[in-house]
Amino acid sequence: MTVPETTEIGKSLGTVRCGDIDVSNHKVSLTLLDNDASLYKFRLQDDQFQVNGTLDYDNAGIATGGFQYEATILASDSGTPPLTVIVPILVTVTPVNEFDPQFLGPYEIVVPENTRRGSVVGTVSAVDADWRFDSLRYSIPGGDALFSIDPV
Repeated sequence: MTVPETTEIGKSLGTVRCGDIDVSNHKVSLTLLDNDASLYKFRLQDDQFQVNGTLDYDNAGIATGGFQYEATILASDSGTPPLTVIVPILVTVTPVNEFDPQFLGPYEIVVPENTRRGSVVGTVSAVDADWRFDSLRYSIPGGDALFSIDPV
C-alpha cells in the first residue's frame, strides 16, 4: 500500500480480514509482530491496520529503506494445535511538499554601472526541508533581460 507522509496517527490504512473454515472454532486472533521501526509506525486496533507514528519522508533514515516500511501480522486460530499464517505488509511512504524554501539570509547586491555583461554579480543560497534536500531550482519571477540566474 502507498500512503502520503502526512497521514495522521490513528488513521486506518485497511482492514485485516482472515477466516477459519473449522466448524467448531473459527475465531482468529491477529497480532502485529515486533520488527524494528515498523512496530512504532503501525498498530492493530481490532482488525484495523493503523498509523501509529509519524511517517516522515524527509529524513535520511527512511531513505535508506527505500521510503518503505515492512510490517508483519500473525493470524492464529483457536484450534488445538493452533494454526497460523504470517501476512507481510509493505507500506510505501510518498512525499508531500510541506515546506517552503528559505533563503539563508537577506541579500543586497550592489552592481557597479561599468560591470561587464555576463559577469557574476552575486550569489544566493536557499534550503528546503523537503526531501530531496538538493532539489531546489532558482528563477527570477517576472525578471527582465538585464539579469539571469543559474537555475541549479
